[in-house]
Amino acid sequence: MMPPAEHTIQSQQHILPIQAGYGGQRILFVPFEFLSWQKGGLWQYGIHYGWEEGLRLPYGAVQSNTIVTIPGIYEIPSSYHASWLYHIEHLLRSQTDIQQVSGQWFDQAFVMLRHHQIKDNTLTWLQNNAPIRVAIIPESLHGTSSKADLWEARRETEDILPYFTHLCCMDEGDAVYYREQGYNTMFCPWAIPERFVQNAQVVQHEHQYQSAGFAGVAYERRAEYVAHPALQNLIEIMPRVEQAFGSEVQFHVLYEEAQAVLHGALHNEHQPTWQNLVEHVQVLRRIRENVFKAYLHTLAQWNTTIILPANFRGYSNRIVEAASAGIPVVSWRPHGSFPRPLTDLLFIDGADIFLFDDGDVTVVAPRLAEQLHTLQTQESLRRRLAQNLIRTVQTHHTTQRRVADIQAWIATGILPWYSRFSV
Repeated sequence: MMPPAEHTIQSQQHILPIQAGYGGQRILFVPFEFLSWQKGGLWQYGIHYGWEEGLRLPYGAVQSNTIVTIPGIYEIPSSYHASWLYHIEHLLRSQTDIQQVSGQWFDQAFVMLRHHQIKDNTLTWLQNNAPIRVAIIPESLHGTSSKADLWEARRETEDILPYFTHLCCMDEGDAVYYREQGYNTMFCPWAIPERFVQNAQVVQHEHQYQSAGFAGVAYERRAEYVAHPALQNLIEIMPRVEQAFGSEVQFHVLYEEAQAVLHGALHNEHQPTWQNLVEHVQVLRRIRENVFKAYLHTLAQWNTTIILPANFRGYSNRIVEAASAGIPVVSWRPHGSFPRPLTDLLFIDGADIFLFDDGDVTVVAPRLAEQLHTLQTQESLRRRLAQNLIRTVQTHHTTQRRVADIQAWIATGILPWYSRFSV
């Protein structure tokens, strides 16, 4: 199996950074956050602070990097006094963790798009203070372009892309599109911090739920599958973590209290301190990590997890999360208007996961029901799929590995290869 023509591959394994003294860099990380848990709770730890773990010590690094995390807030433009990013220069001058070198605060900046309003004042500051600026795009910008809100999101994102030196797209179709537009672009599939999967084991005990758990919102096509008679008792919508744990874990209360403190502090006229920022990020990081651990605990109670068609035209983050929970996956096969040859090779149908092709639900649902029933009744098959998935994720899809891929690409221009197929 050969990689696409635009990929130059040196070996079957990941290309590791080759520059001397790899590591020891000053890196700014800008995740996105929200003021309310209703929106914020939809995004997992791996999308936020899980990236810090890979940025701090990527696979193969000889020394750790220094990471400064400053979140953007979805509801607050970075040009407002109530944004941490508005105060970035003041905050950096009040700390001692990093120092300016040649007039620049950072060697690199990694910015999660698109759920915060990062404005020209911040983007210009980034240009002047980080020679390498990486935009991470975790959603499809060309997946369902008929939707007005996604058209607007795409327009807003494309307006600021020229400020970045590198783009990492989790939808391979976006990577293809923006590479054709002249951007330095890499396909960057979902990953998970290594510690969550390195000790993962296939669930041996009897599952509390024998059906396939669906984590997410059953909108549009998803609702058709969930409601189809052939899939009744085979698919069940998983409760959100706070519902599963009830009043024992009030994640939403803790989150919104933290954001209210932030909102109040930054609306005052006095300048926030570096300690204010550090403490606020620590609280958010701890909440998101605990939510994620609770989610994985809940996920492990299910026989299987199923991933239904989505606006995102790539494999879901739910796959790497299922590996951490030690259960098998049934997923739709992503497709779209742009070719996705590498996406097709990430996971092997029948070996790592079970795949189904989206189409006429009246035709697809009975076939899907057969797959789910097979997994429901064959424990040995479930265990084999889960074991293979864990192995694949450990090898190719940890955050430490993904950041190493990015750093190697920045240093050499060589795009990574994520499949165990020979090249």
